[in-house]
Amino acid sequence: RLGIRTGADLRSWPLEKLVQHFGKQGIFYFNIVRGNDPRAVHSERKRKSIGAERTLGKDTRDMNQIHHIMKELVDRVAAYLISNKIMAQTMTVKIRYADFTTITRSITAGVSLGNGDDILRYIPALLERTEAGYRQVRLIGVSLSKLLPAEQKQPRQMQLPFPGLHQDENVTEEQE
Repeated sequence: RLGIRTGADLRSWPLEKLVQHFGKQGIFYFNIVRGNDPRAVHSERKRKSIGAERTLGKDTRDMNQIHHIMKELVDRVAAYLISNKIMAQTMTVKIRYADFTTITRSITAGVSLGNGDDILRYIPALLERTEAGYRQVRLIGVSLSKLLPAEQKQPRQMQLPFPGLHQDENVTEEQE
């Protein structure tokens, strides 16, 4: 009845008129249509991954520098894991080369990753699957996914010696 059909219509109304027609709710309408909402935002979504990355000031092939930066990134991500009492199962390394080609290399660990040492153990193998060191690198990143609470730590799969198997062979038995 008042001719308010859109947000623009509502925004054109002065506060006094809105209060006159809608009471206290008029104050809310006046503010909300202007983007003023003091209510706290409460997210119900669970975080699915965490990560850190760094764009270099100068492209590099220096693997010592790349490993040093990767350690800094891992320290940041591990601090988040520890402070939030969570662990991860999958780790991804991200590399962007000087020509802006971006690649990722991932591994899902047999055990949950809960600290920097756990994460750093996989860095060399993942970096070997890139051309870092051969090609100029512009950006380095690390992320963790398949997050779970630390108390739900994934059990380790023990290696059992079976007669007739060579020492380097692994046997995994699945339970139904």
